[in-house]
Amino acid sequence: MDRPDSVINFVSVHHVMRAEHVFKEHGLAHEIIPTPRDLSSDCGIAIALSGAVLKQALDLLAGAGVEVEALYRRRGSTYERMPPVSPC
Repeated sequence: MDRPDSVINFVSVHHVMRAEHVFKEHGLAHEIIPTPRDLSSDCGIAIALSGAVLKQALDLLAGAGVEVEALYRRRGSTYERMPPVSPC
C-alpha cells in the first residue's frame, strides 16, 4: 500500500465498520486509525488510505450507501480539508 495520505471521516462508527467491510471485500488497501485530534475532538475512528485510491474508495462507499462526513489530505504534520468528490 502507498503511504496513507488521505483520511475519510464518517458520521458514525457504524459507517466506519461498513466502509471497512466494503474495502476488504474489494481488496482496497486501507488502515483504521483513531481520528486525528486536529480533525475532531470526538473520540472516534477514521480510515486512512492512499490518495491514489481515494476516488475508487468513494465510488465503492457511494455504491454501498455509506455516508462520508469529510475528506482530508495530510500535508506534513497537518491536515487540509478536501472538497467533496462526487462519485461516478
